[in-house]
Amino acid sequence: MAGFNLEPSNNSGILSSAVVTISTAGTAASPAGVTGTFIRVYKLFLVAGGVTNLTFADGATTLAGPLPFATNGSITLDMDGTPWFSTSKGNAFNIQSSGTGVTVDGVIYYTQANY
Repeated sequence: MAGFNLEPSNNSGILSSAVVTISTAGTAASPAGVTGTFIRVYKLFLVAGGVTNLTFADGATTLAGPLPFATNGSITLDMDGTPWFSTSKGNAFNIQSSGTGVTVDGVIYYTQANY
């Protein structure tokens, strides 16, 4: 019987996780960039506590969005072995929220390596 592997396709090992907590309009680096490393996001789950737009970015470069969210709107990106997002070397994976006073909470699963 054929099967498939849900591990990261770049053989970078076990996923790390980062809790996301955004409490007002602005940008959260989750996870933060580290000199000489790439971040690859394999899975995430976020819930917006109010109306907001979320933008995912490689440092200052937009990767996706702005995506509109209603109150209690959520996004789930499931693991399939290929990263949903990748940053440039040394850049943070940023989540930008437009909603003043709107909380965005969740978790991101990622790898961070120099290749």
